[in-house]
Amino acid sequence: MPGAHRLPPAAGALEPRAQQIAAGLLEPLLARGAGELVSEFAEPFAMQALCELAGWPHEDWQQLAKGIRASQSASFTKDAHTGAVAAGAFVGYVQGVLAAHRAAPAEHAVGLTAALLECSVTKAHSASSGVPAQGVGLEGVLTAYQ
Repeated sequence: MPGAHRLPPAAGALEPRAQQIAAGLLEPLLARGAGELVSEFAEPFAMQALCELAGWPHEDWQQLAKGIRASQSASFTKDAHTGAVAAGAFVGYVQGVLAAHRAAPAEHAVGLTAALLECSVTKAHSASSGVPAQGVGLEGVLTAYQ
């Protein structure tokens, strides 16, 4: 399509899958002739695309959406306890995903998480970015923000 926006090359690999996700979510809305755009399209699309980009299990999108809603609600109501519980649940989820990627790297070779697990954070980079050099790699970066 002339003039259509395209993703940068690095993210372009996600585009065909994003189009499949969008089509799958739009089909029931179009068949019914109506629907609720945020809950039936925008949120599921964003979460499913995030799972694809990160290389996380596709079926986890609802769990991620629930966690984000809990975190947003805690933020809006200034409920520190609920916010801490939501953040802890997310950290636990990410740690589980990282463990699965490390246990079977060949099964999880695609996605941002796999790429980040191959990276390391050097002390020089750590000092320039303000991230404490607690560890090497993605795990160290995640624990620096806990």
